[in-house]
Amino acid sequence: MQLRHLFRHWAESLFAPGQKLRRRYEAFKRLLDRDKRCLERITELEEILHGQVAVDWARVASLVAALRWSARELADSLLEMNPLAHRGLGERLDELDAALAQRLAEPSPEAGPPYVLSLDEAADRPGECGGKAANLGRAARIEGVRTPEGFAVRASAFHAFLAENDLRPRLDELLSRVEPENPEQLDELSAHMQELLEDGAMPGGVAAEAAGAVKEVSGGEGWLWAVRSSAVGEDEAGLTFAGLYDSKLNVPSEGVADALREVFLSKYGSRAVAYRIRAGLPDQDAPMAALVVRMARPRAAGVVYTADGPPGGEKLFIYAVPGLADDLVGGEERGAEYALSRDETPELLKAPEDGPLTSDEAVELARVALRVERAMGGPQDIEWCWDEESGPLVVQARPFAAEAVDEECPTGLPGCEQVDAQVLLRGGERASGGVAMGTVHFPRGHTEARDIPVDAVVVCRTLSPRLVSSMGRMAAVVSPAGSRAGHFASVAREYGVPVIVGAPDPFGTLPEGEVVTVDADTGAVYHGAVEELRARMGRRTLPETPLRQRMQSFMDLVSPLSLTDPTAAAFKPGGIQSFHDLVRYCHEMGVREMFDLVGLGGRGMSGAKRMDTDLPLEFRVLDLEDGVDWERATGMVPPEAITSRPMRAVWDGLTHPEFSWEGAMAHLDEAVFDERMATTAGLVDATMASYAIVSRPYAHLMIRFGYHFAMVDAYISDDPEANYAGFRFKGGGASFEQRLLRLEFLRLVLEAAGFETRIRGDLMDAQVRRSSREDTEEALRLLGVILARTRVMDMSMKDLGQARELAEEFAETYMGRSITAAE
Repeated sequence: MQLRHLFRHWAESLFAPGQKLRRRYEAFKRLLDRDKRCLERITELEEILHGQVAVDWARVASLVAALRWSARELADSLLEMNPLAHRGLGERLDELDAALAQRLAEPSPEAGPPYVLSLDEAADRPGECGGKAANLGRAARIEGVRTPEGFAVRASAFHAFLAENDLRPRLDELLSRVEPENPEQLDELSAHMQELLEDGAMPGGVAAEAAGAVKEVSGGEGWLWAVRSSAVGEDEAGLTFAGLYDSKLNVPSEGVADALREVFLSKYGSRAVAYRIRAGLPDQDAPMAALVVRMARPRAAGVVYTADGPPGGEKLFIYAVPGLADDLVGGEERGAEYALSRDETPELLKAPEDGPLTSDEAVELARVALRVERAMGGPQDIEWCWDEESGPLVVQARPFAAEAVDEECPTGLPGCEQVDAQVLLRGGERASGGVAMGTVHFPRGHTEARDIPVDAVVVCRTLSPRLVSSMGRMAAVVSPAGSRAGHFASVAREYGVPVIVGAPDPFGTLPEGEVVTVDADTGAVYHGAVEELRARMGRRTLPETPLRQRMQSFMDLVSPLSLTDPTAAAFKPGGIQSFHDLVRYCHEMGVREMFDLVGLGGRGMSGAKRMDTDLPLEFRVLDLEDGVDWERATGMVPPEAITSRPMRAVWDGLTHPEFSWEGAMAHLDEAVFDERMATTAGLVDATMASYAIVSRPYAHLMIRFGYHFAMVDAYISDDPEANYAGFRFKGGGASFEQRLLRLEFLRLVLEAAGFETRIRGDLMDAQVRRSSREDTEEALRLLGVILARTRVMDMSMKDLGQARELAEEFAETYMGRSITAAE
């Protein structure tokens, strides 16, 4: 790469300097574009790292790949401008890129057999069979606990399915575009992903092993099966995916392979994708495994929470419905509630008058649940059914997601705080505890609730799991339906979103559009923001996520910025420690290369046209691209034909109506003047002229006044990050001390206008960057005024006080402000 640029640089410098100017400008435009792209990608990666944006890992990988490509194009653009000055840049980029690629490398997922394991084998392999299958396998080992017969399908079967149909690249492309807070886009992308899986063929090895396991477990009998999701990460502590993946019930033996594909497909349902992304779990870290068990014939079914309630007063709760528990866990039905003590022989403390379980059955189920809790090492959320033949069966067990309880209010009972506020609603029950404040919102239409605003207190008729996709926008939820046993309540507890169920007439008592305070611990809603309860808000924070942990392993190569001072010795390719450093270096050096575009002799300006102006300036203009309206310029270039935005701004300053050029001396350069006097050359010689190299957004001006020269280099666009105005001023006919006084005047004025300045000897450099288009144009107009006003100022300068007085006078006249000069 560098040799190619070196050869072109040498050849054009010798034989085609005009072409070199144009090529450098084209490279500079590309550099600005790549600079912007790199900064955008670095910014987005930082937003993801710090939790401001929720995305899938595929988006992170896509951003990193785009950053690596744009950084290489950025460096290549700078090297094309001047390969000699930036030797070592390509090599340093190669080193950074290789280090980043090494940290991003991931092992290929296992996609080979065995695809099926027994439940006992699955108990010790949650990373292969998922938490649901592993937990059921562990429960099956407990004495006195019965579980359905069945087997587990490993995640390697899912990987084999993706590989068989070449789905991973296409899934990653779609996942990289997912925005969980954009429900319409999420639905569209999820549907596309599910279509890809629906059309996929199940690998022959997976289908064969599943068929063999069905035959072995059933003994060849014609059983019906439940094929359930058991994704890696599902039903583990802090992350349940409750109700977000599909289960297929009453599946005949010959339909198990097709049901597996349906379970695989449910991994990419919109609610599951949104939940997983918000949890910071990369798609590849949550492959789908499956649990295949014999269908029970339940007389009743439901959920057990083995330890629920305030510390020291926990009870065991059973929620039960007749038949299957779909409506209960789906949030459509509240179910009958039984409360029991947690003693070795549980005591029935509360029971419905006409529930689906007898008192003895409730006590027996409680004994089974406590056995599971002891074996699993903590409180459990257990799904069960009462089979007509087998009695109580544990069909699922996972750690119970209990809310954090405020130490200052351990009971969560009314009277904990003395609340002096209007009560709008009381009598609801806690499904997910906590306090929140927000604006009451009634979702329109179906409970997908696409119109839910941020920090809304959502009042809805049922707690459908479909609402989970909007969980990140909710402050709290109030509903007359649902229960603490539903999937929605489980997810809400994970997110720390307060939920009240069984609320009496919330639509009639809570005013839509009004701010309220929800205290789910006491089942009350208050009007307005209740300050007494604010201390209990926001106590829960989500744990460090796998995605953030993975990002932290490489972001030190991406975002830190150590190259902050362009004048420091470390500001060179060898000092680049990150991609951000690389972008900073290339942008700074690219601007510098354009600033040094034309030397004092004007080499490469042979195609320039003279300006038609009344100013005492010999001015030549070289149009690189759309900087001059040539329909209005015949022969010489009148000022009104200039279309370059920065050139127009400088010219407006040079021709400021409050300044007169009458009697101004013609311009010349001291060194060239002496040389030309010896050869009797005239002042209209092109090498004595002032120059402007222009395009519509860009201008590079070298302006000679008397015995000094000034350079202006500027770029103006609608992108503030690309905009800059640079100024360099040197020389003069006065003594060195007088020239320094003029530089003091310039420093005071320019710094008051927002420029950064640096003075070395009698040379000043000043710049303003990353400003709006309007502010950059104003800075350039000011430079034009300064150039006109100060061209012979050094001749009259006497002392520092006079320089400061003149700066104050200039600022008040041309800037409408005062300068407070520092001693």
